[in-house]
Amino acid sequence: MASNESAIVLKPRCIICKRRDRPPSVEHLFAAGLGVHADIVLPRGAECEPCNNHGGRQIDEALVHLPEVQLIRGVWRVPDHKGRTVDSLELSEGTLTFDERGAISVVVDREGAIDVKDADTIVVSITTKRRNSGDQWRRVARAVLKLGLCTIRHEYGEEAALAPELDDARRAIVGDAYTGFLLVSSLDISKSPAFSVTVMADLPGMVDAVAFSYGGLRLGADLGLGAASVETLQWADTEGLDHIAITPRTSGTMAS
Repeated sequence: MASNESAIVLKPRCIICKRRDRPPSVEHLFAAGLGVHADIVLPRGAECEPCNNHGGRQIDEALVHLPEVQLIRGVWRVPDHKGRTVDSLELSEGTLTFDERGAISVVVDREGAIDVKDADTIVVSITTKRRNSGDQWRRVARAVLKLGLCTIRHEYGEEAALAPELDDARRAIVGDAYTGFLLVSSLDISKSPAFSVTVMADLPGMVDAVAFSYGGLRLGADLGLGAASVETLQWADTEGLDHIAITPRTSGTMAS
């Protein structure tokens, strides 16, 4: 006799809060504000709606509004998911503006920012403005950790992303105080703004290293948390990466 019982299909568990009783959402692997081609999505419900909304406000926005990211989008004319482009960038010394060809115009309003070397060479010293610099770096570090967790979910499935050893990283992502670090490259504006994120277990001194690149900008963090080891710092130096310490008492300090 055929059974009338229906199989029970459990909803996915959120990779952040690990609950399955909250409204589901569709999570983009890359923040939509990075460009209209940020269309890789996790299965519906892999992140619940409250966690997705909190992450968007708290950390995705910090990453999208990094001056380096804004500069890439301005030069390469990358629209966000609503079709908006970056047309200008405020500087400490003035303003950068971008035209449709990607050309940059600089308006400087600080004395001493322009140095005429010779008839063919003019050097303009500019400094981008950051949104509460230390706090922005802390939030960007959390965004990189979240990218790593989402990548594990996308490539290895729910069970891998919900592993207990990632619970400390989950708490860091939602805003709990933690000790960690962020690795940041110098910006190569000549590279086109393609996305890449990988999680690696074989980098010096790191447990699960997250490597994110957007055009000529590279960011790195460790899902294992903890202060950067000597091996990690030495490796970062050979890779041309600056080290920003994230500690419970500070908002992110660039190492000298």
